Amino acid sequence: MRTGSDFINIKNCIYLALKNIKTSSKTTLKVISAFTVATVCIICFFSYVLSVDSQIDDMKNNMASYNYIGTNDISSVSKIVDKYSIITEVKQKVAVQFDFDDDLQSTDIDNIVMKTDSGEYKGINDYSNYFQIDFSYGTPKDFYSVCFNTDAYNENYSVFTASDLKEFNSKFGKSNYMLFGNMINGSKQIVISDYMLEHFGIKKADFNKLIGKKLSFYIKDNDNPIIENYTLVGIIDSDIFHTSCNRYNSQIIVSYSNTELKYDSDNYNICYYTDSFSNTNKLSFMFSNDGIDCDSNPYLNSYDSIEKQQSVSYNLIYIVIVFLIVALSVSIITVMYFYNTEKTKYSAMMLG
Repeated sequence: MRTGSDFINIKNCIYLALKNIKTSSKTTLKVISAFTVATVCIICFFSYVLSVDSQIDDMKNNMASYNYIGTNDISSVSKIVDKYSIITEVKQKVAVQFDFDDDLQSTDIDNIVMKTDSGEYKGINDYSNYFQIDFSYGTPKDFYSVCFNTDAYNENYSVFTASDLKEFNSKFGKSNYMLFGNMINGSKQIVISDYMLEHFGIKKADFNKLIGKKLSFYIKDNDNPIIENYTLVGIIDSDIFHTSCNRYNSQIIVSYSNTELKYDSDNYNICYYTDSFSNTNKLSFMFSNDGIDCDSNPYLNSYDSIEKQQSVSYNLIYIVIVFLIVALSVSIITVMYFYNTEKTKYSAMMLG
């Protein structure tokens, strides 16, 4: 049980503490200021570290499809793949050319008719193409025209890569972009997105019935097909075209081995992928050292810069941790030394 003298002693202690603070106000102010500055610096530093980590995670997940190096050299693909074991996937794409009146590659979908053995379907342009350009009220609606165009892929390589799927999964929580059927694996095959089929008036409930059917596409009021009797082997989830590097690609896909089609031979697009941005940066340096021309990918440079910042930040954290451990160790040793010294003096005094 506490007595009155206990409270008097506590009161005296508080009084002495306040008196010391008052008499040593400058020293106290310096200590508080130093502590405040140190706290603010630590908070800012760790906020910066968290920001860098967040940017790294965002690029690894929501911008994963940028993890590639692009070239236009179609003749060296197999040699490059054989030489660089770091390459995990290749994508080889070229636009199909048609004889449209005002464009060789694209026209509004309402100028196209799709025919199958079960009927004829006219294209519907509802100006809802928000894949290439995000919707804005100030943008003219013609920018959102639903266009008919076609890309040809080398079926021996990837159409959508692991990097595309990683971003697709991160943005939409989906792991499979194929709604029905499978991807192209031979000539005279075609794959179309659900978005494009809907804009030919096909209902979702009827998608599966089209798998295996022969499709032909005609320019309106013209009896000559631009694509004739291609077997529909798969239907794609159009959300895959909301991934960063696929939003400008056509949602109608055919095989490059179709020799009756014409291609834009000056604009082949070959992309080499690795399993990470770091390895893709290494591949970029390898290409540069070996004199292989490749397209600039600013996202690789950004990732490299952010990764270096992350490395410096972590190194600073390690240095601070080591410094604190050393300082704590020295402090403990010093306290123990003086304690033992004073204890020895006290024991000697008592013995004397």
